[in-house]
Amino acid sequence: MYEDEWRVEDEINRRFSLQLSDIGGQQDQSVTLYVNLPEEYPSSCPPTYEISKNKGDCILYLWIDKVKSFFEELQQNDLMSLKIDDSIKNDDLQTVAKNDLDCEKNIQPCPEIFHGEPFTERKSTFQAHIAEIRDVHQVSLVVQTLRQNKKIDNATHNMFAYRLRRDDGVLVSDCDDDGETHAGSRLLHLLEVMKVVNLIVIVTRWYGGIHLGPDRFKHINNAARFLLESLGFDKSKVEKFCKTTTQKKR
Repeated sequence: MYEDEWRVEDEINRRFSLQLSDIGGQQDQSVTLYVNLPEEYPSSCPPTYEISKNKGDCILYLWIDKVKSFFEELQQNDLMSLKIDDSIKNDDLQTVAKNDLDCEKNIQPCPEIFHGEPFTERKSTFQAHIAEIRDVHQVSLVVQTLRQNKKIDNATHNMFAYRLRRDDGVLVSDCDDDGETHAGSRLLHLLEVMKVVNLIVIVTRWYGGIHLGPDRFKHINNAARFLLESLGFDKSKVEKFCKTTTQKKR
């Protein structure tokens, strides 16, 4: 790369030199850089070097001044790089904030949730919750809203079931046991028997340490049925509950 300016001073000891002549357009001005390259260079050992000038006695000052200028320029470049990175990060944060705002605009409000009276059987406590839903997305919204209550979130089980008639007339239903095997499907069967549509029912159970056996399913379904009946819902009045909740929201 340096052609004739690079010279081998001692090949065995890996000593080299680089002579720079005609400095500043003056042929009698030259600087020589002597470099020793250890066998471990560059992986684990740095080179050693010395610098000399053919005439004059100010080479030390010039060399130190040049090194300082080099590091000052390097530091400025680093600062500029940081500013660019900060600018990119700020742009990213603004983009994220804008996306979050757009998402918030599209988030549906949580439907009103009605809570039943809790009751206890052999130290296990049961409580039902019901909400009117108009699309599947509101199912998770209702469940997440309920779980914001630490007591409910820390319960042993929060099983649920829902039935929903979409705008195209298709009936959609699903359930979740939340660890209480078959509890969700039994709740869904209850909603089918009562011909419930556009509703989600969640039953919370706090386990008290005594196994209830099959009786637990009876208590889970009773919690849901008691709340439905207390809100005026029965087989002969399928739409009454939905109309009632809509009027309360107004």
